[in-house]
Parts: sequence; structure tokens; C-alpha cells
Amino acid sequence: MDVGLLRAQAVEGPKCIDWMADALGVPWAPADDKPTGMRSLHWDGQITAANSININDHTFNYLTDFAVEHGVDVRLSAEAKALVSDAGTVVGVKVAMGDDEVFLGAKKGVVLTAGGFEMNRPMLEKYLPSLFDGLANVPCPPYNTGECIRMGLGMGADMAGYDSTGSYDGGVWWKDYEPYETRMTAHVNKDGNQALRQPWLLINNRGERVPYLGTTYQPYPYKPSGCPYVFGLTDQATVEIMQPSGRTYVCFDSKYDELVSTNYFKQGVCRVGKTIPDDDPLIDRVPEWQRDWRTGFQQMIDAGAVQKCDTIEELEAALGLSEGLLVSAVEQWNAACEAGEDYLDAFKYDPSWLIPIDEPPYYGAKIGGNIFTTKCGLRINPKMQVLKPEGDVIAGLYAGWHTAGGANGEANIAGKPFGGMYGDVCQSFVGGYMAAGAIMEADGKTD
Repeated sequence: MDVGLLRAQAVEGPKCIDWMADALGVPWAPADDKPTGMRSLHWDGQITAANSININDHTFNYLTDFAVEHGVDVRLSAEAKALVSDAGTVVGVKVAMGDDEVFLGAKKGVVLTAGGFEMNRPMLEKYLPSLFDGLANVPCPPYNTGECIRMGLGMGADMAGYDSTGSYDGGVWWKDYEPYETRMTAHVNKDGNQALRQPWLLINNRGERVPYLGTTYQPYPYKPSGCPYVFGLTDQATVEIMQPSGRTYVCFDSKYDELVSTNYFKQGVCRVGKTIPDDDPLIDRVPEWQRDWRTGFQQMIDAGAVQKCDTIEELEAALGLSEGLLVSAVEQWNAACEAGEDYLDAFKYDPSWLIPIDEPPYYGAKIGGNIFTTKCGLRINPKMQVLKPEGDVIAGLYAGWHTAGGANGEANIAGKPFGGMYGDVCQSFVGGYMAAGAIMEADGKTD
């Protein structure tokens, strides 16, 4: 962990949020009522009780319009092809715009801030080797493929944040990837996978129980906590990612619909199976298929990502498990349900979670990491300047998160806590703010 970089984030982050409120007029509001500090913020008026889908659309549209009004030249459909350097100093960018290629000069610096490489399987395997086999899906648009990181590497940059991601639990294995496949699947979060992320029977390919570390708000031993999200999402992702062959197998029966719909397990955030009511004031921004979690769940069944079977034996075969393995696990589970006490020595389920698997049809799926962001990227200093392996600055080159790496240290498998110091979206805001501030400071400006 680069302690100096961590401290710089801690100092500059609140300034960034305050600047967005004071200078840009962003009406921040706390996203939860727990007195923990440094928790989630949202744009006031952009979340309803049932609807937080596409919440960032308004934010980014507002910020883009604000930038244009203040003279920023925003060019869409402009593909950055390469950095331009002169005697080791980055002085511009080669850009493709339609059939034309143009060179844009940069008098004060180039900031690489185009996301990470979640979609790029060769890069995932190279820079996240310990957890690569457990990364199932990207729950975001399929755009972060790592080109800007590779541009920095072409200038001799070092990398930081190996084996670090921002991942959630319950990533569905929509397919088994071929050995030399280059792209991940990308199925958006809140697509019905909420049904798979409850404390059902979880096992690995050896038939061993996979621990469930907590609901969204209640980490083990499943008591109320003042620190939401941490165990329930990122730590659970680590558990599922690191199972043998990177697969965790989830099994439940037809009672799931009522249990998920009523939020029986008292989940939060993206583990809640939500149905958006027709009179929701923000319903127009939600695609029709996402207005009821059951639609996405059925899509997974139709695609074969979730198996639906009449018997446990059939489900066992459909999931590719060894004969008798799931049957035995379900028998042991049902016996514990009847006894009212979990048989695990550690991470025993709350007795109210012991719901027998005895009403067909039966459902099952292979799950692993839902990788939102890569936390490995170009090594930077607290001024957001890109560094060479020897620590020298690459003149004229800056990087923001998540093109930059190291914000979460090394080997932070799923991004504890909750994606990092500021989470993923806010981390991007803070990185851009810090890079712009450093460039202004180098130019003798403070405002």
C-alpha cells in the first residue's frame, strides 16, 4: 500500500465532494442513516424507495453540460489511438474521429482516465492471476478494455494494485470461457441475480458448504452493524471467487419468489429484488425489462445460466456436479432445517434462514465474482503523475482512477471496504479532481 497516495485520497476526497456541492451545485444527500461517516452519497431527488437504477445518468449529464457551458470542448465518438511524446515527455494524443485522424496537443499534460480492463480477459489473467479463475461476469456496460493503460505501459509506466478488484458476490457464470477467449460476458447488475444472492444452500465442487458472511447490513454473526455493505458484498465476493475452480453452487426451491419479493432476509442495495411501481416518478429512466426482478431471472433461466429442474438429481447433473454430491448436500441441509440448527462449526446460519429445499421445481446456478472495476492500473504518485518502475515521473502524463491503480493496495481481492475508500464512482470523481488540481498547481494556479 502506498501510504502517501492513501493519505492524499483522504485529504482531497472531501474537498472534491465539497467543490462539487459549492461550485457545481450538486445537492448531495446521505444514502443511508447510519452514523458511520464516509458512506455513500447520492444526488438528492434521484432515488426513490424502489428505484436507484441508472442513478448516475443525471449526474454525468449535468456535469457534462456544466463543462460545456464553461468552455470545455467535449468530443464524442473520438477514439484515442496513441500518446504522442517528444524526448520522453507526453505532449498530446492521436485521435480517430470518423475516417480522420487528428493530433491534439497538450501544453500542460494528458490525463488518462478511461476506466480499467474488466472486459479484457488476457489483461485480467496477467494482472489478477490469483483470482482470475473466479471472475464470472462484468455487471456493467462492456466498455472497459484497458487501451489507455496499455498506452501508459507503452511509455514505460509501472503497474500497481496486482490482484485487486472491486467485485460483488453472486456473479453468474453465463458461460464457461474458452481458453483463449478475449472478452468477458457483461450482464448488468440488478438483472435478477438478486435471487441468487440470498443465504441459500451454497456449496463448492467438493460438496463443502461455502460460508455466507452476512446480509448487506448484518455481517456474521448476523447482528445489526453500523458498517453496512462491507461483509455482505465485497467479502462474500472473495469467498465465492476463491472456491475451487472459481465456482460456488447455489441451490433453492420454488419458495424463492415470495422470499425475495418480500425481502425476507432483510437485504439492501443490489441484493434486493425490486419491482418498480408504475407511479414511480423516475420510472422512465428504467428499461422495461428491469422494472421487475423476475424478468431478468427468467432471462437467466432461458439462457441456461440458471438451471430449473424437477428433481435434485436432475439439477445436480445440469450443474455438472459429481453424482450424489448435491443430493447428499440437500439431504444434510434439510435435516438441519428440521432440527432448527445449522451443522456448520463456523458461520452458522441464523435459524430463520434454514428453509428446506423440498418444493419443486428446484433452481441452481454457478456463481463467482461480479467484477465492477479493476483496481490494478498505472502506478501514480499523490500528484496523479504516472511513474516508471524506478519511480521516475513520466513528464506530461497523469492518470485518474480506474486507469490508475494502487488505490486499494495489492491483493485486495474484492475491494474491501465496498470498492475502496470512496467506492467506485466517487473514486473516479476524486481521481479526476486530484489530477486537475495537480496540473493547475504546476501551472501556478490555485482556483
